[in-house]
Amino acid sequence: MVRRSTLAALASLCLAGTAFADDPVLFEYRTWMTRDGQTGPVTRLQAGLNAALATCWIDKVVGVDGQFGNGSRKAVIALTGCDTISAQVPSDSAANTGAVTEAVWKALMGDKPAPTVDQRAAVLKLTFEATDYNRMQWNFCQNSPRYAPDDGQGTCFSNDKRSFITW
Repeated sequence: MVRRSTLAALASLCLAGTAFADDPVLFEYRTWMTRDGQTGPVTRLQAGLNAALATCWIDKVVGVDGQFGNGSRKAVIALTGCDTISAQVPSDSAANTGAVTEAVWKALMGDKPAPTVDQRAAVLKLTFEATDYNRMQWNFCQNSPRYAPDDGQGTCFSNDKRSFITW
């Protein structure tokens, strides 16, 4: 069963890019972190955020890890106070509250195209799946502490006995 919060997230991440506003929202932190892959649009955006923060002399750095959370949101807010960025963002833009909008994307990323609806949907999938699909991962022996027979941890725990790998 799909929860309402999942539908709201889908609407926010996938549909917000349509022409409902003068400056459509691409990504937005609300109450949960948005997770992307190591090479996806959120990761590229974070690299652009750091470059713009340095250019604007703002003493802030965000992790370039594909996780758009409160730190990335605060960085967007800080950048909307920078003359270089604010000149490109409409005054009533959701960017002023930390959303990544088309105007912010263009200001940070130049001529690199904004993520498509499909790319934003993939971010949504990773947000709720919490698996980075950039490489194959083993899906067994998920022990904590880690499975190590030589160190006395002789039991291999797997949460899905029918699955060995994921990607």
